Amino acid sequence: MEKPLLKTAVFCLPNSIHLGMKNYVAIAFIILLLACNNESNKNKTEDTGGDVSFFPTASFFAGQVKLVDSLQLPVLKFVTSNGRTDTTQISTREMGIMATDFLQTDLSGPELRKSYKEESFADQSISSVTLTYSTKNKDLPIQRMDVLINPNPVMNDKVRSIYIEKLEKHGDTSVLKKMYWKTDKHFLVISSAKVDNDPPVITQIRVQWDQ
Repeated sequence: MEKPLLKTAVFCLPNSIHLGMKNYVAIAFIILLLACNNESNKNKTEDTGGDVSFFPTASFFAGQVKLVDSLQLPVLKFVTSNGRTDTTQISTREMGIMATDFLQTDLSGPELRKSYKEESFADQSISSVTLTYSTKNKDLPIQRMDVLINPNPVMNDKVRSIYIEKLEKHGDTSVLKKMYWKTDKHFLVISSAKVDNDPPVITQIRVQWDQ
Protein backbone atom coordinates (compact mmCIF):
# COMPACT_ATOMS: atom_id res chain seq x y z
CA MET A 1 0.00 0.00 0.00
CA GLU A 2 1.23 3.44 -0.81
CA LYS A 3 1.57 5.66 2.25
CA PRO A 4 -0.68 8.71 2.52
CA LEU A 5 0.82 12.02 1.53
CA LEU A 6 2.53 13.79 4.41
CA LYS A 7 1.39 17.41 4.60
CA THR A 8 2.24 20.21 6.97
CA ALA A 9 0.16 19.68 10.12
CA VAL A 10 2.22 20.04 13.31
CA PHE A 11 1.95 19.22 16.99
CA CYS A 12 3.85 20.61 19.97
CA LEU A 13 4.91 17.82 22.30
CA PRO A 14 3.78 17.90 25.93
CA ASN A 15 6.26 19.59 28.30
CA SER A 16 6.97 16.30 30.06
CA ILE A 17 8.63 14.80 26.98
CA HIS A 18 9.50 17.89 24.98
CA LEU A 19 13.01 18.57 26.28
CA GLY A 20 14.28 15.02 25.90
CA MET A 21 12.77 14.56 22.45
CA LYS A 22 13.86 18.02 21.31
CA ASN A 23 17.46 17.47 22.37
CA TYR A 24 17.43 14.03 20.79
CA VAL A 25 16.15 15.20 17.41
CA ALA A 26 18.31 18.33 17.47
CA ILE A 27 21.44 16.23 18.02
CA ALA A 28 20.45 13.79 15.29
CA PHE A 29 19.73 16.66 12.91
CA ILE A 30 23.09 18.35 13.64
CA ILE A 31 24.93 15.09 13.02
CA LEU A 32 23.13 14.67 9.71
CA LEU A 33 23.85 18.24 8.65
CA LEU A 34 27.54 17.76 9.41
CA ALA A 35 27.51 14.56 7.39
CA CYS A 36 26.02 16.53 4.50
CA ASN A 37 28.56 19.33 4.79
CA ASN A 38 30.46 18.27 1.69
CA GLU A 39 27.34 17.41 -0.27
CA SER A 40 25.01 20.39 0.16
CA ASN A 41 21.41 20.11 -1.05
CA LYS A 42 21.60 16.27 -1.08
CA ASN A 43 19.64 13.92 1.17
CA LYS A 44 21.49 11.68 3.63
CA THR A 45 20.68 8.67 5.77
CA GLU A 46 22.43 8.04 9.08
CA ASP A 47 22.28 4.90 11.25
CA THR A 48 22.40 6.14 14.84
CA GLY A 49 23.11 2.73 16.32
CA GLY A 50 22.06 1.89 19.87
CA ASP A 51 23.49 4.87 21.76
CA VAL A 52 20.45 7.16 21.75
CA SER A 53 16.91 6.96 23.09
CA PHE A 54 14.14 5.92 20.74
CA PHE A 55 11.32 8.32 19.99
CA PRO A 56 8.64 8.14 22.76
CA THR A 57 5.65 7.16 20.64
CA ALA A 58 3.45 6.18 23.60
CA SER A 59 3.80 9.65 25.14
CA PHE A 60 3.10 11.31 21.81
CA PHE A 61 -0.10 9.36 21.09
CA ALA A 62 -1.28 9.73 24.71
CA GLY A 63 -0.79 13.49 24.36
CA GLN A 64 -2.88 13.55 21.20
CA VAL A 65 -5.72 11.57 22.80
CA LYS A 66 -5.62 13.82 25.87
CA LEU A 67 -5.80 16.92 23.65
CA VAL A 68 -8.92 15.67 21.84
CA ASP A 69 -10.55 14.75 25.16
CA SER A 70 -9.72 18.04 26.88
CA LEU A 71 -11.08 20.10 23.99
CA GLN A 72 -14.06 17.75 23.55
CA LEU A 73 -13.64 17.84 19.80
CA PRO A 74 -16.27 16.13 17.63
CA VAL A 75 -14.94 12.77 16.45
CA LEU A 76 -16.09 10.83 13.39
CA LYS A 77 -15.41 7.18 12.63
CA PHE A 78 -15.34 5.86 9.05
CA VAL A 79 -15.35 2.06 8.59
CA THR A 80 -14.82 0.73 5.06
CA SER A 81 -15.29 -2.95 4.22
CA ASN A 82 -16.25 -4.67 0.96
CA GLY A 83 -16.37 -1.31 -0.80
CA ARG A 84 -18.89 0.16 1.64
CA THR A 85 -18.20 2.96 4.14
CA ASP A 86 -20.23 3.55 7.29
CA THR A 87 -19.85 6.86 9.16
CA THR A 88 -20.73 7.43 12.81
CA GLN A 89 -19.93 10.04 15.44
CA ILE A 90 -18.17 8.60 18.47
CA SER A 91 -17.20 9.87 21.92
CA THR A 92 -13.68 10.97 22.83
CA ARG A 93 -13.58 7.99 25.20
CA GLU A 94 -14.27 5.57 22.34
CA MET A 95 -11.68 7.38 20.24
CA GLY A 96 -9.13 6.74 23.01
CA ILE A 97 -10.00 3.03 23.08
CA MET A 98 -9.67 2.77 19.30
CA ALA A 99 -6.22 4.39 19.56
CA THR A 100 -4.95 1.50 21.73
CA ASP A 101 -3.00 -0.01 18.82
CA PHE A 102 -0.99 3.20 18.60
CA LEU A 103 -0.51 3.52 22.36
CA GLN A 104 1.11 0.06 22.42
CA THR A 105 3.93 0.86 20.01
CA ASP A 106 6.64 2.16 22.35
CA LEU A 107 10.08 0.72 21.46
CA SER A 108 12.12 2.62 24.04
CA GLY A 109 12.43 -0.26 26.54
CA PRO A 110 15.91 -1.84 26.74
CA GLU A 111 14.67 -5.30 25.73
CA LEU A 112 12.99 -4.06 22.56
CA ARG A 113 15.74 -1.65 21.58
CA LYS A 114 18.12 -4.56 21.03
CA SER A 115 15.86 -5.91 18.29
CA TYR A 116 15.40 -2.69 16.31
CA LYS A 117 17.59 -0.62 14.06
CA GLU A 118 17.11 3.14 13.94
CA GLU A 119 17.99 5.29 10.95
CA SER A 120 17.68 9.05 10.56
CA PHE A 121 16.95 10.59 7.18
CA ALA A 122 17.34 14.35 6.73
CA ASP A 123 15.50 16.01 3.86
CA GLN A 124 17.01 19.46 3.60
CA SER A 125 14.53 20.54 0.92
CA ILE A 126 11.67 20.58 3.45
CA SER A 127 13.73 20.84 6.67
CA SER A 128 12.51 17.54 8.07
CA VAL A 129 13.95 14.45 9.75
CA THR A 130 12.44 10.98 9.41
CA LEU A 131 13.29 8.47 12.14
CA THR A 132 12.85 4.92 10.84
CA TYR A 133 12.74 1.85 13.08
CA SER A 134 12.89 -1.64 11.61
CA THR A 135 13.53 -5.22 12.74
CA LYS A 136 14.39 -8.54 11.15
CA ASN A 137 12.54 -10.43 13.88
CA LYS A 138 9.21 -11.53 12.35
CA ASP A 139 7.90 -12.54 15.78
CA LEU A 140 7.78 -8.94 17.01
CA PRO A 141 4.50 -7.06 16.44
CA ILE A 142 6.03 -3.77 15.27
CA GLN A 143 7.84 -4.41 12.00
CA ARG A 144 8.44 -0.83 10.89
CA MET A 145 7.87 2.70 12.10
CA ASP A 146 8.49 6.07 10.42
CA VAL A 147 8.33 9.27 12.49
CA LEU A 148 8.37 12.49 10.46
CA ILE A 149 9.57 15.52 12.44
CA ASN A 150 10.29 19.19 11.75
CA PRO A 151 13.25 19.99 14.05
CA ASN A 152 13.42 23.51 15.45
CA PRO A 153 16.46 24.59 17.55
CA VAL A 154 14.51 27.55 18.98
CA MET A 155 10.84 26.53 19.24
CA ASN A 156 9.30 23.12 19.91
CA ASP A 157 10.11 20.25 17.57
CA LYS A 158 6.99 19.36 15.60
CA VAL A 159 5.80 15.86 14.73
CA ARG A 160 4.02 15.81 11.39
CA SER A 161 3.02 12.15 11.14
CA ILE A 162 3.80 8.60 12.22
CA TYR A 163 3.44 5.48 10.07
CA ILE A 164 3.54 1.97 11.58
CA GLU A 165 3.40 -1.57 10.24
CA LYS A 166 2.20 -4.03 12.88
CA LEU A 167 1.91 -7.81 12.50
CA GLU A 168 -0.42 -9.79 14.77
CA LYS A 169 -1.09 -13.54 14.94
CA HIS A 170 -4.31 -14.99 16.33
CA GLY A 171 -4.30 -18.78 16.00
CA ASP A 172 -4.14 -19.58 12.30
CA THR A 173 -4.98 -15.98 11.36
CA SER A 174 -2.31 -13.36 10.69
CA VAL A 175 -3.28 -9.68 10.62
CA LEU A 176 -1.09 -7.01 9.06
CA LYS A 177 -2.03 -3.52 10.19
CA LYS A 178 -0.82 -0.43 8.36
CA MET A 179 -1.34 2.46 10.74
CA TYR A 180 -0.99 6.16 10.06
CA TRP A 181 -1.41 9.09 12.45
CA LYS A 182 -1.65 12.61 11.04
CA THR A 183 -0.93 15.04 13.86
CA ASP A 184 -3.97 16.96 15.10
CA LYS A 185 -6.06 15.55 12.22
CA HIS A 186 -6.89 11.84 12.12
CA PHE A 187 -5.60 8.31 12.34
CA LEU A 188 -6.04 5.45 9.88
CA VAL A 189 -5.75 1.69 10.34
CA ILE A 190 -5.91 -0.67 7.36
CA SER A 191 -6.10 -4.30 8.51
CA SER A 192 -5.45 -7.25 6.24
CA ALA A 193 -6.53 -10.52 7.91
CA LYS A 194 -5.42 -13.74 6.25
CA VAL A 195 -6.02 -17.40 7.06
CA ASP A 196 -3.66 -19.86 5.38
CA ASN A 197 -4.10 -19.56 1.60
CA ASP A 198 -7.47 -17.80 1.70
CA PRO A 199 -7.75 -14.30 0.20
CA PRO A 200 -7.14 -11.57 2.81
CA VAL A 201 -10.07 -9.71 4.35
CA ILE A 202 -9.30 -5.99 4.30
CA THR A 203 -10.91 -3.45 6.63
CA GLN A 204 -10.16 0.25 6.85
CA ILE A 205 -10.94 2.38 9.90
CA ARG A 206 -10.40 6.13 9.89
CA VAL A 207 -10.99 8.29 12.96
CA GLN A 208 -11.09 12.05 12.35
CA TRP A 209 -11.33 14.92 14.83
CA ASP A 210 -10.18 17.79 12.63
CA GLN A 211 -13.29 19.40 11.17
